[in-house]
Amino acid sequence: MDLVTTPPGDTTADPRWQPVRVVARLATPVIGLDAHPMHLDGPASWGAYLAYIAEHGHDALPPLSDDHVVDFALPLATWSMDGTWGWACSRAHYTPVGYTTVAMRRRPAVDEMARYAPDRKHHLAAGPMKARDTPLPATLVSEITWYALADPEPLAELLDRVLSVGRLGRHGHGRVLRWEVHPHDDREAWRDRVLPRPDGVPQSIRAPYHHPKRKVPAC
Repeated sequence: MDLVTTPPGDTTADPRWQPVRVVARLATPVIGLDAHPMHLDGPASWGAYLAYIAEHGHDALPPLSDDHVVDFALPLATWSMDGTWGWACSRAHYTPVGYTTVAMRRRPAVDEMARYAPDRKHHLAAGPMKARDTPLPATLVSEITWYALADPEPLAELLDRVLSVGRLGRHGHGRVLRWEVHPHDDREAWRDRVLPRPDGVPQSIRAPYHHPKRKVPAC
């Protein structure tokens, strides 16, 4: 697994990239699915990260900061618009079965209180700092579909490393039963996604979507 060192430009017309339909079959509700577009390069980049550290170890990656974050070379075509670039993959498509809430236990800031508070004892049974369950909205869905221009086999290998989608996957939410990568007949289906636009609002256009350097005017 390699890192992207220079902007790759627009490769969507390259015939080596095949139109595909990607499906994630799910076992548990997904947290945050209705709040974000959840483009396919998100889970694909996580699979690439897992592959990279398995081969090179954590220390081989440059340090993450607010000013710098790496791009993993994904088996996807790339687009280039208005001075930025991204991966040729769509947002998530799904039909909700229903909605629910998932409780996440909020841990008290014990370490911070021990460092900065003058008292030797901290009363955690009451007040704003006590432990509590925070409800998070989750979507009940049996499958999620994406469209992309890709090299199907290496894309499937990366996605097979990804065991969940959405938030709190380590706690069993958004668990993926299996990934499927199918041939598709529409080379333009990937365009159903957030794309740069000068009069748009700041949005993330490339994984990792939480990083501030990924935001540009888009819609």
